[in-house]
Amino acid sequence: INAMYNYAVMLSSGEGTEMNKEEACRYFKMAADKGQINAMYDYALRLKNGEGVTANKEEASRYFKLSADKGNSKAMYDYGIMLQNGDGIQMNRKQSYQYFKLAAENGDTRAMNSYGLMLQKGNGVQMNKADARRYFKKAADNGDVDAMYNYAKMLQPDNFGAINEEARHYYKMAADA
Repeated sequence: INAMYNYAVMLSSGEGTEMNKEEACRYFKMAADKGQINAMYDYALRLKNGEGVTANKEEASRYFKLSADKGNSKAMYDYGIMLQNGDGIQMNRKQSYQYFKLAAENGDTRAMNSYGLMLQKGNGVQMNKADARRYFKKAADNGDVDAMYNYAKMLQPDNFGAINEEARHYYKMAADA
């Protein structure tokens, strides 16, 4: 199954062979249906975006979930986004929170930022600004530009107060990224 996946990647990128997005999707799906975790994720992306295959967000969500439930943190994040926004599937903020948290704990900085936003606003979860700040900082320190901005903004006493040195530092990091 890894050969199927690797061949799909080659077809998708045109690396070592002629690019063929439709054929790449066929191989991604074959590998995904045999349990290849990265193929599940890549096939889901293509289904979601209609790349090489007719867009089908409901089916994309199914493959994201399969990959996420097997430990793919990128799939956890993307499935969480679909759940949060009701994008092709039923909106479920509680489940999106669970997938964001799991992806964040597995090092996905996008998930750390999204999880932080949910905690900051109490959106689908109990509001916890201290934990939000912690997740923003961790994501920011690992290069997530949105988290740099969100962390800096949380460090400000209010929109008109003096900006402390740490907030200035993170605003600058985000601006320079």
